Amino acid sequence: FVFHSKGVNMFNKDFGKAASDLISKDFPGQLEVEVATKNANLDVTTNMDLNPDGTFAAKLKPTFKVCDCSKVEVTLDTEGNHSTKVTATDLVKNLKSSLSINCARLVDVNGQVVHTQSVTADADYTYNRGTASLKLAFPSLSVCAPRTTLAFVYLYDKFAFGAEGVLSFGESTECEKVSANVEYKQMRNILSVGASSSKGVVDASVKYFYVHDQFLLGTRVNWSGEKQAASADVAFAKPMRDGGVGKLVFNTNGVVGLSYKKQICANSVLTVGTKVNVDNLQQKTGVALSFNI
Repeated sequence: FVFHSKGVNMFNKDFGKAASDLISKDFPGQLEVEVATKNANLDVTTNMDLNPDGTFAAKLKPTFKVCDCSKVEVTLDTEGNHSTKVTATDLVKNLKSSLSINCARLVDVNGQVVHTQSVTADADYTYNRGTASLKLAFPSLSVCAPRTTLAFVYLYDKFAFGAEGVLSFGESTECEKVSANVEYKQMRNILSVGASSSKGVVDASVKYFYVHDQFLLGTRVNWSGEKQAASADVAFAKPMRDGGVGKLVFNTNGVVGLSYKKQICANSVLTVGTKVNVDNLQQKTGVALSFNI
């Protein structure tokens, strides 16, 4: 295994991501198939999932590239939902930015059709010691107050410090959530500590990621303020002789996970994962196939 540093382009979502991905990824549903094709002006992704009742749910997502700075993404599924999203990027020189307009037709659990529209504008500014981000989410196309997210990351030597706040504006200004993160990154080690507060409930986590020549190690300890309880996960990943990667995950809730992932040919990836509750021996096994054409 080789460790890759993210450099200065780091955001709050990146804190502890290496450990979280190692613990949670590569455990698919009962059967998942993804076929992706990429061309100069059109990308198409097709997903098919097997439902517990034996039926299949499918989703088709073509993305049309209008020009270098804009695209149109259409999503259709077998549940009757469909949406169209228009995105324009790099609207301001020297600033990574985007403006998205999304119109959707959704079918709720009662079979009723719901039409929604939303507008999202975001901008990321990168400087030599970190990043600053702003996101405005408008719940409709009419004039209304946006849900605003402000975030900052500051890098100093081997440390990264991040803060993020989510504000909603209506009859009064409300701070929905505030979070803070600290990460220490060395050659083979990443230690992350984070805490968040929402409506007076405080959650916290400590994540550790270690890279060895022969394996990967990820640990995560979470504190839930709502449940007033702690939980922990430990994950090991190791390359196999046939070129695949095996993974073993332990959870303090009594769940053990085992997965295997391999690139079976140049454009195809196979993932098999199972989770077993050691208390009642209930298991969930899934297979995923991914094709890039």
